[in-house]
Amino acid sequence: MTTEMPHLKIPNQRLESQIAFVMEMDKLKSVDRMTKIICQDRVENDAEHSWHVALMALVLEPYAGTKVDIARVVKMLLVHDVVEIDAGDTYIYANADADQQFQEELEGANRIFGLLPKDQAEELTSLWHEFETRETAEAKYAKAIDRLSPFLYYGYSGEGCLVAQGVDEAMVRAQMVSMNDVSSDLKNLFETVLATYQKFGVVRDSNNPSIEPANQHNKLADHMHTVQAANEDLAKRIQFVVEIDKLKSIIRQTQILSVDRLENDAEHSWNLAIMAVMLHEYANADVDLLRVLKMLLIHDIVEIDAGDAPIYDLAAQKGKEEREIAAAERLFGMLPPVLCDDLKSLWNEFEAHQTNDAQFARSMDRLSPLLYNFYTKGVRWAKFGVSSNDVLERLRVIADGSQALWVLGESIIEQSVDAGFLKRSA
Repeated sequence: MTTEMPHLKIPNQRLESQIAFVMEMDKLKSVDRMTKIICQDRVENDAEHSWHVALMALVLEPYAGTKVDIARVVKMLLVHDVVEIDAGDTYIYANADADQQFQEELEGANRIFGLLPKDQAEELTSLWHEFETRETAEAKYAKAIDRLSPFLYYGYSGEGCLVAQGVDEAMVRAQMVSMNDVSSDLKNLFETVLATYQKFGVVRDSNNPSIEPANQHNKLADHMHTVQAANEDLAKRIQFVVEIDKLKSIIRQTQILSVDRLENDAEHSWNLAIMAVMLHEYANADVDLLRVLKMLLIHDIVEIDAGDAPIYDLAAQKGKEEREIAAAERLFGMLPPVLCDDLKSLWNEFEAHQTNDAQFARSMDRLSPLLYNFYTKGVRWAKFGVSSNDVLERLRVIADGSQALWVLGESIIEQSVDAGFLKRSA
């Protein structure tokens, strides 16, 4: 990991500001939450959480309770925790001073969104305020998903922290008030899960505070897979939401900036979605941003089964297509038929990269690791022994989605060679 980021020359001042914001977002990968994930023995970070709730909102959209602009919901959830880069994560049961917390987060919003050009800074700051005030239908649904995700994790992860932290039923209900804003099916799911937590003694009894709960969290984790939702459609969607947690354990070959480790697929998918929101104005043709975001949020889900295949690792590329097709059949097949067909079709479209939406989405997928390789001074390029022609050959597809961003890409490659981060091909 590098300790000092090199300077990337970008003549276009607007694009320079947008790239600066994108790279600042990397810091969200080092902001840990209190929620223990299911697939590994560790807590979730804000970037992983933001990816998970954005995709969760898409999957559960029919249960929002009212008609929502799902594109706005997704954008809200992608950026809702960005302020925690400066303010840090505040655990909902920590009894923090709400006014002080809001002031710290507001200062973070002003600084971080202020890195962007004025129009985009105003848009994202407004979305963040909308989420926090929870007055619109979109903000109410987004907040409900933001609360439901960690609430489910408590059961599936086998973590008994609620009892240890003195959390009782009344405290849970106070923090889960957003569930009143969604469909009766999601509200009933919340009540069912809460009753299950009480049955297994992982939440204290508000009426009997002196009684020590059984805290059978290990047994609860197994039992959660048998908890019944209101209907089969919702049950399938929740099972999928739980299954995709595994993407947080799939490690890529990209060195991140904010902490000394490699990026995982969930963080990568969130990063690409943020990039698409910021950079879609550079697409060669008009794109449907919501479709692009859907593609990017799901494009690596198949790696839960197929594993990551680095583009410079020729051995790992063998059999990749067959493994990923089989994975797509299993994973998307968990969903109700209509949603299964929709997401699988989007995944196939991304892989074929023939449409404007898919080509721009692929541009994001290629530009991101290029930026990371430059800012980490080529440490992963050196590991795989790649040269400038290797990078040019694999990344020129950026031009299919955005000629303007490929001009930037070529400049990054040349600047990397000049700085000694990348070998010039003979």
